[in-house]
Amino acid sequence: MASGERSDKKIIRIGGKLSEHFAFLNADAPSDGASKISCLHCKKQFAYRGSNTSLTYHLQHKHPMQYQRVAAADRKKNDDTKRCSIMNFVSTQSNKPVSDRVCEDLKGAIAQWIASSGRPTAIVEDPGLQTVLCVALQNQQYTLPSRRTIDNIIARMYDEKLSEYRKTVDSCTSLALTTDFWTSNNNESYCGITGHWIDGDWKLMSVTLGCLHVDERHTAANVASLYEQFADEWHITDKVHCIVSDNARNMVAAIGRTPYSHLPCVAHSIQLSILHGLKIADASNLLAKCRHIVGHFKHSAANTTELKACHSRVQEGSCTPFHKLQQDVATRWNSTYLMMTRLLEVKDAIKQYHTDHPKNYTGKKLLDIDWDKMAKYVDVLGVLADATQFVGGEDYVSCSTVLPLLAFLKKKLQVHDDDPGYIARLKTAF
Repeated sequence: MASGERSDKKIIRIGGKLSEHFAFLNADAPSDGASKISCLHCKKQFAYRGSNTSLTYHLQHKHPMQYQRVAAADRKKNDDTKRCSIMNFVSTQSNKPVSDRVCEDLKGAIAQWIASSGRPTAIVEDPGLQTVLCVALQNQQYTLPSRRTIDNIIARMYDEKLSEYRKTVDSCTSLALTTDFWTSNNNESYCGITGHWIDGDWKLMSVTLGCLHVDERHTAANVASLYEQFADEWHITDKVHCIVSDNARNMVAAIGRTPYSHLPCVAHSIQLSILHGLKIADASNLLAKCRHIVGHFKHSAANTTELKACHSRVQEGSCTPFHKLQQDVATRWNSTYLMMTRLLEVKDAIKQYHTDHPKNYTGKKLLDIDWDKMAKYVDVLGVLADATQFVGGEDYVSCSTVLPLLAFLKKKLQVHDDDPGYIARLKTAF
């Protein structure tokens, strides 16, 4: 009840975290009966029997701003309690001795963890990791190994692994190489080379043999020289049967200068065919609309929040989750298919968003005919996405799947009489 109101009822605030939001109206009620309690924000009254469940529910759904403050204070109290518990636990440990063997095992495990998960060695300076290990070892005097120690261990692990794979490569009779160039975040160029062979147990082996820093321009002559020097270093000049790469002109020309056969990457060829097919099918206008509306939501947290609210409203009673929209990128395989698929998932939510917020989006909207086209494109692109994933498998010799896969695609992508013109052009172009 507001402080300015007069009333003959005696008001006593409820105890605990809800004291600022609810008060008793009937303080003299018997303990075994139901006392009357009132919300101080909307004056709604409740029968109170000692439980705060209904009061919390009311505050959460009718006064969400006040509930957020209560929840935040509750979380802070719990976090402080947990933090104090951890620190008390650490401070009361008996400093159990840690043997040299355990210390060495921990160094190796930490180095293996950092190397396998791509974490920075600076993580050994993280006080949180220090606390975790002190608690686990029950010794608050344990100190993490230094960065230099971890660097040395990782270097030793690398040398051991390199020696192991050199012996394995020396024992195999033939192998194939896959290769590609990539650029780091520091704008430095690297060439990755992976070897593939069948070992003595008829098991497919795929090992990264090199990740080479490349300063020279990627001309055909320079790239060819790089591959020949690499083969000489690994003593596999007479063992390499073919090199698989993308269809870039410099790569094709470079491998043509070497004594090795060249196999174009089938997955890359499929993706190039998709780009060509979409261009022939005149899908550029539709894709421009899709990219613009995806960008509208991806570049604004407020717009995304409103879209999620629309999705929850139109999917009320359904368990369909909300997946964030994905922008397509020309160099990212199957990204156009994924962009369209995600848009179709939230089709009704986007329409509702345009209705609820007509002034927010100023670009060209997707019409019903656009949604129909998108669904038909997805049917075709889904088949090609599955084919790309299948031919890129790592647990089997993917080269043996190429001809059956292409035969399947040829049959699956046959033009039918009921295909719209744009789908017929897409299939024909592929």
